[in-house]
Amino acid sequence: MTAKEYLRQYGQLKREVLRLIDERQRWVDLATRITPTYSDVPVSGQSGDGKIPAAVEKIVEQERKIDAKIAELTKLLEEIEKLLGEVRNSNYRLLLELRYLQGLTWEQIAERMRYSRRHIIRLHGSALLQMQDVLVCHPPPVL
Repeated sequence: MTAKEYLRQYGQLKREVLRLIDERQRWVDLATRITPTYSDVPVSGQSGDGKIPAAVEKIVEQERKIDAKIAELTKLLEEIEKLLGEVRNSNYRLLLELRYLQGLTWEQIAERMRYSRRHIIRLHGSALLQMQDVLVCHPPPVL
């Protein structure tokens, strides 16, 4: 696995957590739109029977998935931060953090680091090479 692929895992996992949160919210919205019918006369086969419990079950299932992904994301973040700490050049380390952990654009990174966009992209290549050396010396555990 290249340094870039390794670091990109964080953004991919973060997007997956956000997708699961959005999906959970859709189920919450659906559950709050379902209105039970109350009547003194028992009616068999009411149209709302079981919809609310089913929606609640889906919400709980989504929350379990979210919790598992967040635990995975936290573990990966700790692992990446530890390995980034092994990158000797502080500018490289900062650039990789801004790009892969904070998800900033090249322009935002250039502004933050007070370099040109072109220079940031050049530094990025060198930073990835140094990160690759760290990965060779300290291979991360397989998740």
